[in-house]
Amino acid sequence: MRWGKDYLAYIILFSVFLDVDVAEVRCGNEKKHIYKTLLCNTCSFDCLYCPNRTSMNKEKVVNKVEDRFFHLLREGKVSGAFLSSTIYKDTETSMEKIIEAGKSIRKKFAGYIHLKILPGAAFTHIIECSKYADRLSINLEAPENHLPEIANEKDFRIDLLRRLRWVSKVKERLRYGFTTQFIVGAADENDREIMKTAEKVIRMGAKRVYFSGFFPINGTPLENRKKESEKRILRLYQAEFLIRKYGFAEKELVYDEDGRLPLNRDPKYIFAKENEDLFPVSIADADYRELIKVPGIGIKSAKRIVERRERKKIESMEELTKLGVNIRKAKEFIYLS
Repeated sequence: MRWGKDYLAYIILFSVFLDVDVAEVRCGNEKKHIYKTLLCNTCSFDCLYCPNRTSMNKEKVVNKVEDRFFHLLREGKVSGAFLSSTIYKDTETSMEKIIEAGKSIRKKFAGYIHLKILPGAAFTHIIECSKYADRLSINLEAPENHLPEIANEKDFRIDLLRRLRWVSKVKERLRYGFTTQFIVGAADENDREIMKTAEKVIRMGAKRVYFSGFFPINGTPLENRKKESEKRILRLYQAEFLIRKYGFAEKELVYDEDGRLPLNRDPKYIFAKENEDLFPVSIADADYRELIKVPGIGIKSAKRIVERRERKKIESMEELTKLGVNIRKAKEFIYLS
């Protein structure tokens, strides 16, 4: 597998704090430059990691996002919009503002619109958002038993997970489906807890699960907490990809004694080393599902191997290289005949 930089992983959390004008994101195989902003910068909730929390006593600013979006669109700087908001009065009012802005942009714009669903949103709000959005998302933030550590005003099952299930009910209306996000390291969660929850979301049909590494913000109760490592975020993305694209089950992932994914090697390699009874696999006989569990063999190269075998026998490592296999990673886990 090849792991490119995932811009949205880092941008989502930053945009909670800042009026981010343009963010580069991927939607399927497309790269888009998105106008990404909050409709308001103050919140009635008091989440410990957030500088927009009510205890910060910031001067409220309500953004008129449509004019700014169309200005950037005319200049060719953006090709879509991602609209979110704090809960600046109550959820109902904030959701109505998101819907109003999304509807206003959609009247003049046929391109990509992503709307954020807020905790506690009504099902009617979600239905209404789906009329104007190409993608919806709601952030789970942390595994259920750790959410109270950072956001004790939110009920995980009712305010977040139930709303995510409602979003999944309208996913067929959405060109790019729905997503969720975890803030990693703000609470004392481990990777096993995160991935168990992520697997449930993937089974609901989520297009992506995003992971934003916690970083401390001055003036918040967590200002002295350590910034989360980028290596941990990378391993979580790799594990999520194995579940979402490679058909792995969460229970197949290998964790250390603290429930963390090892940082020294990627989770697919560690799975192979811990399951020596499954390897090496025969390039001549292994089926597609067996092939994609081999380090160095991805989805495309596994399909090419299966297709090539139907025409002729694969007789050399050089042939596998031409088919896209990373021989350096794969060689100890395969044999030719």
